Amino acid sequence: FGGRRLRQRYFGDHPYNVGTHGLVEDLEALTHADLRSHWQKLLRPGNLAIALSGDFDREAAIAQLEQLSTHLGSDPFTPAATPFDGPTETGLHHEPMDREQAVVFQAYPDIGVTDPGLHTTNVLADLLNGMSSRLFNEVREKRSLAYYVGAGRVLGIDSGMFYLYAGTAPGQAADVYEQFDHEIKRLAAGDITNDELARSKARLKTAKRMQQQTAGSRTLEAALNKLYGLPINDFLQHDARTDAVQATDIQRILQERIATGEPLRLTVGRARG
Repeated sequence: FGGRRLRQRYFGDHPYNVGTHGLVEDLEALTHADLRSHWQKLLRPGNLAIALSGDFDREAAIAQLEQLSTHLGSDPFTPAATPFDGPTETGLHHEPMDREQAVVFQAYPDIGVTDPGLHTTNVLADLLNGMSSRLFNEVREKRSLAYYVGAGRVLGIDSGMFYLYAGTAPGQAADVYEQFDHEIKRLAAGDITNDELARSKARLKTAKRMQQQTAGSRTLEAALNKLYGLPINDFLQHDARTDAVQATDIQRILQERIATGEPLRLTVGRARG
């Protein structure tokens, strides 16, 4: 509930306000004709990337794909323009919910998947996640302010939302927000140790290897890169680009593109902060 309301407040009427699972009321209203019409709009030249992996005959596969392409028609695909200029709401908001636990969110603008700074923001997000992060140690271990704490993202093509979250006791939301601000200011000041960076980079590179253990995962990423306008094998540069991220890069992207204005703060539960 909290994550859904955060998206709705942050993105307003923009399509990103709906998660990947959609809304119950929209799903219940879908008809066969709706699905067929949407499929026909999407399956057009210029909006299709086919990626193959495994043991196959290249020439035979190309011949079959050329045959398949004759059924696509000739109508061009026109992508929908979905510009997003920034958060619809900022400041402090409260969603009442009769629960013993309150969940707090603090959201900022994020970059998109095609942005050259993506690897920098990946490291930033990792620095704010996990039980070894300074955010976790300060909020949960030292101050006992939260049951859990971390960072999340909603990534679009060229924009998105970066947010911190925590599950806390009613009445402690203001203290958690104060620690969120403190941690963002620390990172924006470039106060990041070499050990922090090394651990985050190691985790990101390990996660990437685990993600690409199957041929299907690598093939899907290649197809998406093609649709995004990125080099098809862009993932081969992942480790080098991750290793290249420095504290000054994180400092710069926070100061210039993420923590540039008042964030959206949302408390869900009984607590007000």
